Amino acid sequence: MSSEATYHVCRVYFSQFRSHTSYALMLIDSTAPTKHISQLYRLTGFLNIGMDLLINPKFHLKKSKAYIRHDRLFSIPHSFHEKFDTIVKQSKLPYQDPTLTCNNPRPQPYDEREWVANILGSTKRQLWEEDLYLKYNYDL
Repeated sequence: MSSEATYHVCRVYFSQFRSHTSYALMLIDSTAPTKHISQLYRLTGFLNIGMDLLINPKFHLKKSKAYIRHDRLFSIPHSFHEKFDTIVKQSKLPYQDPTLTCNNPRPQPYDEREWVANILGSTKRQLWEEDLYLKYNYDL
């Protein structure tokens, strides 16, 4: 394993209204003095109105009332952080044509699992292409 500093890529679970679980991505800096502060990537809004990407560079796990838990999935080197940001920002935000929901005029919450899975898949592919995945993740 490399001695270069890494970020742990995590899937995050949040509680939402009506027992809905919301999903997001989080980077935890392996060199940070506290593991409770991280960088959070999360979708906000409603599917048939439009979703926005929220990036919180100083998300505090302990202060979030909606935070349930997180799962560490793999690691990326600090040098890959900018590429990860680009992958997230270039990912397609979900949107549903409002005409598809005219029978139900209430905005529907979006299940972010597909959005999260697409970003994780793109990130892993890029790490493999650059021969970085095994260098930073052989112990998972």
